[in-house]
Amino acid sequence: MWVIKLLLAALNMKFMISVRNKFRIVFAIIIALFLAGCGKSKDVGGDEYYFTFKIDGQQMNFSDLTSFQMGEKDGKVPLIVVIGVKEPGPLQEQFGWSLVRDGADFKPGTYTMASTDRALDAQYAIKKYTEIYESDNTNDFKVTIESYDKTDGIRGTFSGTLRTEDGKTVKVTEGKFHAHYSTA
Repeated sequence: MWVIKLLLAALNMKFMISVRNKFRIVFAIIIALFLAGCGKSKDVGGDEYYFTFKIDGQQMNFSDLTSFQMGEKDGKVPLIVVIGVKEPGPLQEQFGWSLVRDGADFKPGTYTMASTDRALDAQYAIKKYTEIYESDNTNDFKVTIESYDKTDGIRGTFSGTLRTEDGKTVKVTEGKFHAHYSTA
């Protein structure tokens, strides 16, 4: 629970930090906690957790570690983060996305950069974090949340274009996930 309080506090920082840098701080905290606290994805009720997608047509499977966290505040859910890691270990390839907006109440549905006023952000990190593709430079990235709860996890789909700071792009298609809920 202290993790969620820390994340919500980061969202409310009063000093000059850009929205993009706030997201990076929150995302870095969450990634570190996931890597420290997650084990391999498990079969639960016969349905394995997964995080799969295509990058420029090439199939990717980041299902070795999958997890999601959500923050709850005043009966609302202003924070949902989902992450998939290709294989365990430090600085491994990872893909994750988040919906972060203080005062929001995210429910199952489809979210885009435009529909959330940039509260949706996605990140694909490769080459030991030396190459990072992000959705904050594009408006076509979208996530559809089909369902989520603490018992059954979160399910949905995602797709769109991600860019590096120097303008390289990748097209994400056929993204789908079922990640378990994590408190770590």
